[in-house]
Amino acid sequence: MKLFADYEAKLRVLFDSIIKSPLDPLKYQANNAFIETLQMALSEKNSFKYPFDSLKNLSRLTANDNKFRIFNWAIAKNDGEFEYFAILQSFNQVKKRYEIIQLTDKSDEIPNPEDPYLDEKNWFGVIYYKIISQKVDNRTIYTLLGWDGNNRFSNKKVIEPLTIKSNGKPQFGMPIFRKAKEKKRRIIFEYSKSTVMVLRFDTQQYTYYEKKKKKKGSRPELKSVRTEMIVFDRLIPLDPSLTGNYQFYVPELNVVDAYVFQDGKWVFMEDIDARNKPKTNTVNNQEQQPKRQEKPMYQPKRNP
Repeated sequence: MKLFADYEAKLRVLFDSIIKSPLDPLKYQANNAFIETLQMALSEKNSFKYPFDSLKNLSRLTANDNKFRIFNWAIAKNDGEFEYFAILQSFNQVKKRYEIIQLTDKSDEIPNPEDPYLDEKNWFGVIYYKIISQKVDNRTIYTLLGWDGNNRFSNKKVIEPLTIKSNGKPQFGMPIFRKAKEKKRRIIFEYSKSTVMVLRFDTQQYTYYEKKKKKKGSRPELKSVRTEMIVFDRLIPLDPSLTGNYQFYVPELNVVDAYVFQDGKWVFMEDIDARNKPKTNTVNNQEQQPKRQEKPMYQPKRNP
């Protein structure tokens, strides 16, 4: 493990330079060295087992079936824009080994970004902070939750479906979202930089009317279901005249919607009951309240 510890120490120094360098060219210089070093480390035998957990400011997520893990970060440029980077270490079922795949952020070049399938060369760059896994027939659908600093005026949150091909290559996006007649392959929320939007995977409750009637003339029965779901604030403009100008969108007070996974699809549920509190953890006999927002492991900060 000394080999990986040595790589890790070098990566910590390089990543610190990415964060703290005052000029964009210096950030990119350190970033290029960081990518090269990380790829060298991940090329070593048994690298998937090494956690690299001292890289505290780097988003590191591993699928619960160990089919892939992702190292994910961003450069906060001095003009207020962000560029995202990721290294995917995924299992190639054909060659029976882990492959190293670099994702290339093409966010600014993707028209109608909620619509297309994307791959490692055309990636809607974000910092991921949650992987949700569902088994559908003989394949696994991974749903990623991510944060995008976007620009000086707005942030974005993203729900991104991901599948891993047999050769280890990723495919981003899938038409599995069901909301009225909308057909989207990913969901993107944009909102004001001055506010906070919740997007998390949580156990909550929704209600619906059962379609079948027990007796002729009787009313449908109201049912309640408590299950895991993706919950999120409903966003509205500060004023109706600002509709479509997303830098002025904020969460509507105490109104929460959700996507619930049903029959291989994420089904939209309106006005869920989000008053159910997640279980609290007890540490040293002190009750730890859950945080309102599930934040990325690292949100890049701009230089003043």
